[in-house]
Amino acid sequence: MRLSFRLLGWGLVLSLASSAGVHAMAGMYTAKFVDGQNVVIMANNVHDTQAEVPIAYNLRVYDLEGKPLYFGNVDVRLKQRNKTLEQCNLRGGQDHNASTTLTFPHAGTYVLEARFMDNDKQIARGEFPIVASESPRQGWLTSLASWPTVVGFVIGVAVMTLSRHNYMNRLTVRFKKWFIRQEKTPKRSH
Repeated sequence: MRLSFRLLGWGLVLSLASSAGVHAMAGMYTAKFVDGQNVVIMANNVHDTQAEVPIAYNLRVYDLEGKPLYFGNVDVRLKQRNKTLEQCNLRGGQDHNASTTLTFPHAGTYVLEARFMDNDKQIARGEFPIVASESPRQGWLTSLASWPTVVGFVIGVAVMTLSRHNYMNRLTVRFKKWFIRQEKTPKRSH
């Protein structure tokens, strides 16, 4: 019985210690686009862009000396093969940036176009190619039921089920007797 609890415990430890289903996001990733005398910057906190996952983007514009430029709004378009999938008009903040959240419908290559406007005059523009990978199949059930978790659970159920049968109890007793006999038997030296 102790053996089955040990196996169940190790199965649980292995399934929880595995990195399957864990996606860490840290840091800030930026892309730059030089538009004449201006530099447009797009930043987000996701290293691997994935389909069906909302991602927050921060857009800013600077001159070549690094000073932020004032803008009233940003016209943002998400395109794929010259087809506009999403379009939004963002107001510029007092900290000289604009933010939006975009979700890519499926894996593929997209272009994020940003036009910085002051009233009706375009100040700067930027184009950023984005490659979205396959969807991670989000959901609490899929991340909970990763393959190590399922294997650990199946092993635990099998051990617990087999340990309740008389056959396993008899086999365990035989194994213990054999093991004790092996310990008591002196080893021959040649």
